[in-house]
Amino acid sequence: MRIDDHGRTGQRLGRIWCDDTLLWMNGGLSCDGDSVALTAATQPSIEEILLGGLPGLPEVAMHWPLLDFQCGPDQGPDNVIEWWHRADRGELEPFILAVEGSVPDESIKSDGYWTGFGNNPDTGQPMTANKWLDRLAPKAWAVLAVGTCAAYGGIHAMAGNPTGAMGVPDYLGWGWKSKAGIPIVCVPGCPVQPDNLSRDHPVHALPRRRPRARDRTRRRTSPQVVVRGDGARGL
Repeated sequence: MRIDDHGRTGQRLGRIWCDDTLLWMNGGLSCDGDSVALTAATQPSIEEILLGGLPGLPEVAMHWPLLDFQCGPDQGPDNVIEWWHRADRGELEPFILAVEGSVPDESIKSDGYWTGFGNNPDTGQPMTANKWLDRLAPKAWAVLAVGTCAAYGGIHAMAGNPTGAMGVPDYLGWGWKSKAGIPIVCVPGCPVQPDNLSRDHPVHALPRRRPRARDRTRRRTSPQVVVRGDGARGL
């Protein structure tokens, strides 16, 4: 945690002081379709979220491998994974963990590993999605399961899949809650509807107010706008 001259906590990215951090982990079993879909969001857009363009919401430092792979803490190439290690050390408070992709059962593999997301600096060995969830979920202010694979296992969870894939709630437990008392927020879709996801990002990046989740870990929709399957919107 850092404190600026005005007593604010967070991290500085260029000239912007960010109050909250969002770590996007796409190291599960995923096609990255939800990452690609998010680039099409317009209500709000990624630019509005990151630059604090929404009244009443803070600037959010979003560390997202799709765009951020050359933007590590020291602005060096390919060290974005250091943000995850900083969160593990308790140096990014508060932070929100977004998970894309289903979670494999690493206990049933015969050799190697099913997933890898960066390396362990102590051993040089790959860090699995499971290991990151074990380390970061207890420290996160909120956990988002992005897309059908992360929410419910997706196509990887079909019978006969050798990975034993499952959703984040299956892995952490359907009764699991973050240290802020928030259940896992599932935003399903294959891929996820971009605006549904972008609305969930700023809402759950606010420790100063408790977001309203609908039916515990079940699907959440914005309290302001409802998007139907035919694309129509209404209050």
